[in-house]
Amino acid sequence: MESTLNIALLLLVGFFFGEAAGRLLLPKVSGYILAGIFLKLNLLPLVPPDFHHQAEFFTNIALAFITFSVGGSLLASKMRRLGRAVVGITIFEAGLSVLLVACAFLALSFFFVSSLPAVWVAMALPASLLLATFASPTDPATTLAVIHEYQAVGDVSSSILGVAALDDALGIIIFSVGVSIAELLMVQKGLGIVSTFLLPVGEIVGGIGIGVLIGWGFNQMIRRFSHISKGTVVVFALGSISLCFSLAHLLHTDELLATMAMGCMVANFNPQQHALFQILEDYVEELVFVLFFTLSGMYFQLSALTSAYPFILVFVLFRCLGKLSGASLGAYLAGAPTAVRRFTGLGLLPQGGIVIGLALLVKANPAFSEISSLFMSIVIGATVVHELLGPISVKLGLQRAGEVRLSRVRAGREGAPAPGRQESPASSGDFFFMDLLHNHTVRELQDHLKSVATIYEDMTLHQFKSLFLSTAQDYFPVVDRQGRFIGIFSLDDVRSLLWESDADELILVKDIASSQVIFTTPEESLSTVFFKFTQKNLRNIPVLEGEEQNRFLGMLRHKDVLDFYRQKVQELYEVPEGSEPIPETGGSS
Repeated sequence: MESTLNIALLLLVGFFFGEAAGRLLLPKVSGYILAGIFLKLNLLPLVPPDFHHQAEFFTNIALAFITFSVGGSLLASKMRRLGRAVVGITIFEAGLSVLLVACAFLALSFFFVSSLPAVWVAMALPASLLLATFASPTDPATTLAVIHEYQAVGDVSSSILGVAALDDALGIIIFSVGVSIAELLMVQKGLGIVSTFLLPVGEIVGGIGIGVLIGWGFNQMIRRFSHISKGTVVVFALGSISLCFSLAHLLHTDELLATMAMGCMVANFNPQQHALFQILEDYVEELVFVLFFTLSGMYFQLSALTSAYPFILVFVLFRCLGKLSGASLGAYLAGAPTAVRRFTGLGLLPQGGIVIGLALLVKANPAFSEISSLFMSIVIGATVVHELLGPISVKLGLQRAGEVRLSRVRAGREGAPAPGRQESPASSGDFFFMDLLHNHTVRELQDHLKSVATIYEDMTLHQFKSLFLSTAQDYFPVVDRQGRFIGIFSLDDVRSLLWESDADELILVKDIASSQVIFTTPEESLSTVFFKFTQKNLRNIPVLEGEEQNRFLGMLRHKDVLDFYRQKVQELYEVPEGSEPIPETGGSS
């Protein structure tokens, strides 16, 4: 009964700290971690300070669930849409941050021997390598929340989202390789080909193989029993994920890569993948996060902070330096726009979530028992710093890129002029924004075309004045008596004539209309259309159809193209392609 009470109190304290963090515009994860630190300090005797040692069962299940979710983000369709440029930025910012952190800690161990704990100095090489593997992951939840809060649209925000989606997966791979090498350096005197290469490769390949196998089995069972309730899905999914993690552990393979590979299999080869992941997100994720991160915060030891704070400062400083310089270098080599080179790195500084789980695996490994307490304090301390400063840095990057200002203008002034060329996310060239729109055509937005009344070419100015008083149109397409489009004019073109009456019956609208019209067709790529909007600072473009492109369909609005783009970015992270809903049945829901 006492354990039940402890779990209840831990959940409630974590929940209230998370809500408080949200009210302060901080990630809820930061609140959960602070709740764990609060319980560890035992300022109020609610939960025993050592309760986290009794809850390894919960942390393993939570870690398996988190890595499964990370694998679920590795959709092949998403990778194709993200493109090589975003993948290149990810590799450089992750690799350089790991390299700089490793070099910084090795230098620290060499030049400040007398000031460091003896246990660290004795294990400087493997400890530095191990800690460096934690520099790669970025917290995608924080970046996504900030981008959505400010409705940012453009090359920088798209690049940040793309890189953040890949970072956790790459971070797990880097960690798996690094921890295998660090463990061998700490427990073996002589290193041969088998120990340095074959054993780590065997653990990695074995873990991936187990994940693929169980993921395949999971997909087959879901197909066989397609009419199942949401409650059954939750039970079967959690059971399969836990089985994958445990089997990998028993066979001495990599547990993280196993569950991540399983998630990847489900995401790419299960026709109901969106419904499956949505059910887990709706019914399981929040509970797992509260338990896991609150328990993780309880590993923080105030007594170790005195020796840990120099490590925390070095880790945060050189990780940030690696992220900023690596993102800039990767973007430069990819030929990305200037804004992407300068500001994408600022959106990659938040860190949380998965690194706590990785640190718990290190702590549970007997090979690292001598440094595990110091290690946990460093990782948790750095995570709190990153989660507090990360949202600020993301917002700063978006502001300096001009994307926050653009979205607020768009949201605050309906019908305002389109952004100028320097403000447009497409103005700087064919990068993520234009690439995402390239495979979509105007026909997909045909239902959104603004219907406007056409006027005949032989209408007099006097007749037009009567029409003008009864309409709210800004643009007036002109057609002949056969309905063929011949030109267009706007109110600005006739404003000076509206109050003149001398030639009302002599001037025809065809004399006013311009035949040199920027137009689009249903088959034209949206990236091309967006370029037309930005080049001429237009709000609307006529859509024409037919062999001679003379049948007027309606006006395409700049706002609708931007809204379509934002929807597609959202789908990259929430609605995988090919999803099928899980049918509702009479079970629990």
